[in-house]
Amino acid sequence: MKEKIKHLFKKIYRNQKGFTLIELMIVVIILGVLAGVAIPRYLSRTDTAKINSTLSTLQALQGAMNNYYTDETLGNGKFPAGANEDAIEPELEKALNAAGLTWAGIKDGYGKSLKYGVDGATGSKFILYSQGKDGADDGNDDIVCTDKQQPMSDKSYTDYTFGGVVIATS
Repeated sequence: MKEKIKHLFKKIYRNQKGFTLIELMIVVIILGVLAGVAIPRYLSRTDTAKINSTLSTLQALQGAMNNYYTDETLGNGKFPAGANEDAIEPELEKALNAAGLTWAGIKDGYGKSLKYGVDGATGSKFILYSQGKDGADDGNDDIVCTDKQQPMSDKSYTDYTFGGVVIATS
């Protein structure tokens, strides 16, 4: 009788298919380690992509401003006037349209409004910037370009003290 029961148990366990609890725990641990490595890398890549998107947008806008400045029929040695919170100045709209850019939808990589300021007295210098990830002025993550420097994430624009104004609204 004992032999029959042993034989029966062996037969039952031999036909069972599936994973043991240990095997399942090992798989869960491996997935946890992979997620712990992959998620920070993914988040880092998305931040880099947002910064690069903002840099290329600012570069296109900088080119539009410089073209406007040098065009005798448009700027004639002055950068376009800025905008206020509600409306775009016709000069700024002309500068953007001349470069094939439209008013609607100009945002940084974070989906926030870009800022544009021009020296009102002479119109000879401008600043374009994104407030970066934190959305605050003078943050460490601001991305800036001026009439004299290419877009960069830097604080070397301190001589541009005139105010920036919104050139794209939500």
